[in-house]
Amino acid sequence: MQFINNTKILAGRIPPKVFVEVEDYAKEGRRREDPLGDPAVTSLKEEYRCEIPPKFLAFLQETIHTFFDLHKDECGFYGITSDKIQLTDMWVNVMKKGDTHSPHIHGRSLYSFVLYINTTDNDAPFYYIEDGNLNSLGIHSGSQSMIMIFPSTMIHGVYPKTSDPERISVSGNISIRFDT
Repeated sequence: MQFINNTKILAGRIPPKVFVEVEDYAKEGRRREDPLGDPAVTSLKEEYRCEIPPKFLAFLQETIHTFFDLHKDECGFYGITSDKIQLTDMWVNVMKKGDTHSPHIHGRSLYSFVLYINTTDNDAPFYYIEDGNLNSLGIHSGSQSMIMIFPSTMIHGVYPKTSDPERISVSGNISIRFDT
């Protein structure tokens, strides 16, 4: 895992056993078709809630605690250990040709992520705004099992998908649990 040059986006490949677990949970979320319920103006046509995979949660807790500091002393949160990092919600995204995801942020959380389950060559790029600049990251067939974790306040979206095969990704929000 490493930060993409000069950004607040941490990117890398998740462990194979964790990926298989998330892939299974994404398939089940898609099968159940429990809509996420985001406003139609920003939402994809197919976004379905997923259960939270335990191995993936442990991976996120350790990764975020190691690489990020929004939940640490230097940002005013004292004594937060990795077990206080919680994945508050997770959903599967299905993009088809012509789909786009408008610019948005994720409220009521510190961190957000996208994990690519199924991608194709020349897939729709992920874009984000940082320091007032619009940037994009290419997504292609090699992006499968790649995760990007970023501050929830980062404006981001997906350019229109121009190819036929579906793109499947999983996204979610991460918060801090303050109970004792």
